[in-house]
Amino acid sequence: CSHCQKETASSNCLQCNDSLCNICIDASHSKGKKRYHTLMPIPVCSDCGYQHSSRMCFVCSAEKSTTVSHCDTCFHHTHKGNQHNAIWLVVPCVECQNYAARWKCNVCCDYFCSNCYHRLHKRGARRFHRADRLSVYFTDRMRKCLEAWDAAKGKTEHQ
Repeated sequence: CSHCQKETASSNCLQCNDSLCNICIDASHSKGKKRYHTLMPIPVCSDCGYQHSSRMCFVCSAEKSTTVSHCDTCFHHTHKGNQHNAIWLVVPCVECQNYAARWKCNVCCDYFCSNCYHRLHKRGARRFHRADRLSVYFTDRMRKCLEAWDAAKGKTEHQ
């Protein structure tokens, strides 16, 4: 949860661009203007039932006649060698395209999984780059909002 940092997020608020647990939803989105915000449930992995899903597999969904989504770990474990057509539910790492993005480098302005961020930013000038930890369920819509906010912030800084 992006608010309490303790519980597992269960929904994304489309207006706040936050991933929230049920406790924080009740505390922050049950009164006032936020009660009208749109909350989208975060899908849980069909295999482990624990982690958030990062992609949905069309082939598995067709075979099982239900929506099948996977976390990064389960997808790689169950799809070794398979050429299934899966779509990303979250923003993928720009470097490897294998794992969900977990970091946004504020200098590179790119999104990385943890392994790629640390591998690429451990030497040279990049080791001085600062990054923001992304929401646990960072969607493409959230990415677009963040980029628009960064662009607007950049315009006001240069005026």
